[in-house]
Amino acid sequence: MELEAIGLNQREITKLNKKGFFTVEDVQAFYPRKYLDYSKPTPLMPIESGNNIAVIGTFKEMETKKTNNTLMLKAKVYEKETGTKLNVMWIGNYYMKDIIKEWKGKEVIVCGKMTYSEDYSSYHMLNPDIFSTRIEEHLKIMPVYRKMSGISEEWMNRIIERCCKEETKDPLPKSVTDKYHLMDSHSAKCYMHHPASIKLLKNAQKRLIFESLYTFAEAVEKKNSEISKGTVYNIKNTDYAKDYIKMLPFELTDSQKKAVNDMLTTAYKGKRIQSLIQGDVGSGKTAVAATMMFAFASSGYQSVLMAPTEVLAHQHYEEINSYSEKIGVRCIFLSGSLKASEKKQILKEIADGTAQIIIGTHSVVSKNVMYKDLALSVVDEEHRFGTAIEESLFGKSDKGMHTITMSATPIPRTITDVVYSGNTSVYDLERPSGRQEVQTAIFNNDIKIYEFIEKEIQKGRQAYVICPLIDTTDSSEKRDIKSVEQTEKAYKAYFEKKGISVRSVTGKTKKDEADAILKDFKDGSIKILIATTIIEVGVNNPNASTIVISNAECFGVAQLHQLRGRVGRGGYKGYCILKSSDRENERLKLVCSTTNGFTLAEEDAKLRGPGDILGERQSGSNKDIELVLKYPEMYKYAQSEAKAQIALLFKMASVV
Repeated sequence: MELEAIGLNQREITKLNKKGFFTVEDVQAFYPRKYLDYSKPTPLMPIESGNNIAVIGTFKEMETKKTNNTLMLKAKVYEKETGTKLNVMWIGNYYMKDIIKEWKGKEVIVCGKMTYSEDYSSYHMLNPDIFSTRIEEHLKIMPVYRKMSGISEEWMNRIIERCCKEETKDPLPKSVTDKYHLMDSHSAKCYMHHPASIKLLKNAQKRLIFESLYTFAEAVEKKNSEISKGTVYNIKNTDYAKDYIKMLPFELTDSQKKAVNDMLTTAYKGKRIQSLIQGDVGSGKTAVAATMMFAFASSGYQSVLMAPTEVLAHQHYEEINSYSEKIGVRCIFLSGSLKASEKKQILKEIADGTAQIIIGTHSVVSKNVMYKDLALSVVDEEHRFGTAIEESLFGKSDKGMHTITMSATPIPRTITDVVYSGNTSVYDLERPSGRQEVQTAIFNNDIKIYEFIEKEIQKGRQAYVICPLIDTTDSSEKRDIKSVEQTEKAYKAYFEKKGISVRSVTGKTKKDEADAILKDFKDGSIKILIATTIIEVGVNNPNASTIVISNAECFGVAQLHQLRGRVGRGGYKGYCILKSSDRENERLKLVCSTTNGFTLAEEDAKLRGPGDILGERQSGSNKDIELVLKYPEMYKYAQSEAKAQIALLFKMASVV
């Protein structure tokens, strides 16, 4: 359902589009990252220290004082049942004083994280979530959403409210919901945003997990049914592929050779290629895909490679085009940022077949892009595209297009066998010989980190520093998190007086400026690059040996693993420093324990709860596969129902 349907104007729609919300369903699926249970008041007891609790009591005293130009407001609330005092404090909240001064002597509800001081035998709550006289209204389970820069919580909550009133199509047949005693999709989404009880919240999560698994299984089954229809795109010649392999500065690994030979054999026999190529960053997935694209070009056909970001798409283009120009194959780059005149010429070349290899973002599936003979589609990080975009890509060819998907988020073989049922060929690429494992450690001492980076730079190496935020306005809540802006200032203060250049690049950096910075970093004139996760995919500098991930606890396991893959790619020892004060963080300890992507995927699934996965919007994470890993038995039921439903549709079609 379009966002216009809920009465939003174009400015509001554009605002949501920039954050990845394009439909009412997208907003409905923006689930809370966690829930705080304030449905019942909790007595003030030392054992509750560190917990989020609700306290009801009388607000009796208030005082204010300024420290270093920062206002501190303190309120004393005496618990209703016991009279125990709770010291409530706000720091820097200037407007709160005028709001609560009228409430003195009244009964209030206070919700937030309570701490108990053993030294003073006192209870404290800093910057509470709720301080109100409307007690019944706030005795509830409180959803907590991911912060988004430029969008206030209040505004987003209003948008969610409006979207939740709209009933959208239920993807599960009623027979399935009845069979497994599941609530309907609309009710489940509403309870995710407004849980009336923990029991209803768990039932809603169960319903949405089954729905996600069913939808995923259905998409896989539809692809499988297409494979059996065959193809007209047979490989007849591989000269260009042979030329490409000869030009590579390395020899293909055994796993790369097997993947290429298997797929060539399949296409020679007139069968459709349906392959998943997976492996850690640097395992050579692109080389395998490019070999197949050159093979189809040798046979007179077109291939398209679709990547999730323009940075990554352009990196693929530069890499493949550097070979195609020498081989004599026309390779073009298509993106929404091209000038109208450039795009017009490129569209003409695609339509008349001059362009044999097309690389771009989701622009490659636009309605005005008409292919002459599209034989192969390569999709990088498939899980980052919606079903609609994938279907649009497959719709660009009706003669049995071959498909290859690439993933740096490894899926364990036990899961691929269940998910793909043998219809998709899965190739696990090995680490190239000679490449050392990246050493990973949790550390939090800035000076020691600076000194380590300096030693590596003296050896001729370079370093990445990754931050979770772009600037200090990105999140008012995360005061202890250092942004790119703050980090760049600190690094320049230490390194530039030593003649070591430091620059930063983020998603907000203008394209021309970002391109120039990345080029200088790759050329070696910039020694330290500070960035957000824009470099997670899209920057390849074999000379970089160290990556520092600031506030590493803010990142997911898959994302940390992909970021780590940016170093140790040039034959030098690689180092990944997870900068965090939380040394006992289970996810960080897991990343330190292994560099095996398959092990990380399986262990991470055990650590994450259903809400963590359902609400996942970070890059680097494959929600569908994570759910299959977490709920393998439920997936079997969902897969069985999806197969039965598709079989029924085919049967009905044959009757007609």
